[in-house]
Amino acid sequence: MDDEGWDLPTDAFVDILLRLPSSTRRRLRLVCRHWREVIDERAAPERPSRPKTLAFSSSSYSATAYLIDDDSPGGPIRELWTYVESRQDIYFRADMIGTCNGILCMCDGAKQPGGAIILANPVTGETLSLPPLPGSGMVEWYGKHEAYSFAYLPITGRYKVLHLPCYFDKSGGFNVVQVFTLGEATWRDVPVPGASCCLAAGVISIDGKTYWVTKGPERVVCFDLEDERVTSTRPLPVQAGPGYLCYLTDVRGRLGVISSIDEETPAKIEARIRINHGLLSADVGACESDKFSVVWVLGDGSDRERWTCRYRVQMHGVKQLLSRPYFVHGDFLLTKVYKDYKLVVFGHRLTGAGRLQCNEVRISQRKPGTALAFLNGGYRCPTFAYLATTEPLSVYKFSQD
Repeated sequence: MDDEGWDLPTDAFVDILLRLPSSTRRRLRLVCRHWREVIDERAAPERPSRPKTLAFSSSSYSATAYLIDDDSPGGPIRELWTYVESRQDIYFRADMIGTCNGILCMCDGAKQPGGAIILANPVTGETLSLPPLPGSGMVEWYGKHEAYSFAYLPITGRYKVLHLPCYFDKSGGFNVVQVFTLGEATWRDVPVPGASCCLAAGVISIDGKTYWVTKGPERVVCFDLEDERVTSTRPLPVQAGPGYLCYLTDVRGRLGVISSIDEETPAKIEARIRINHGLLSADVGACESDKFSVVWVLGDGSDRERWTCRYRVQMHGVKQLLSRPYFVHGDFLLTKVYKDYKLVVFGHRLTGAGRLQCNEVRISQRKPGTALAFLNGGYRCPTFAYLATTEPLSVYKFSQD
């Protein structure tokens, strides 16, 4: 694009730009050099602040998003958004899929087979319902929010919802993924021949890419949502085996893997986990509720293709679980436990200075952590990164008719 025919006064152009969200201004910098210079000099997008933590809880007739905010004058937690089903004869089951730029993406697994996808912006109060999955009425399949992922594409500024139809096959296999781009009218099938997914490990989107773990020989698949193709597969940092559980997670905007020894394993277990060039031996014993977890992060060091050990968590005599998929809140690591009909979220201050060191956290009955929140509604209560936005959802409604 050149400046020929461009007669809009710069002051008027700047006034328009300042009315747009920061995410939109970042995209408009790519239009041409003139726009980039004007935006950088007079309408520079605000630098993203540190994300807060959103905890989502739902019941049979309502859903609530809570914000864990250390800077809140009313305390460390406040209610951010609530939905209540007006008809009590209608069963309601909402699960959070993910958050992007302050927009919440949920799946109501009781509304229709395949689940009804709903977007919400707590700041503007808007909601947006997506069209049903094609062919979703062919199977009685409810509540599989785990098969969805919500992503923001930083290059184009688009939002996409990805669905993995791996529940149709007992082996977890599928040959297409289904993609919905906000602003379009329908879902699209994108070929991924011979793919498979282990939903128990989670499906997560980070920086315009969606990751999942294959069945059989476990590998991490990277699906680029800009190009809509699989760009890489790589082994897990530790091979899953008897007593081991692996989950994908978000570690400060990078892909992470939580490798845990199942609490139901025998009392004395020797866990041998490869860390860099050596072995870490952990004697996890004395209590059936002992649990040892290691969190690995991809590309957190100088080698972008290498897994690095970032956190080691030892739990002794407690039933707490690492919060997922977002579990690092500022200088705290988050865990949760269901107790006395409430979900309690604990914070544990990280130890170990330096970005390249592996932080260690020890949790016990004597040191259970700091209780940050007591939530009603459900025992799962996933946690997500959240940044408030005024970006409207109404701009995506025009093609829904």
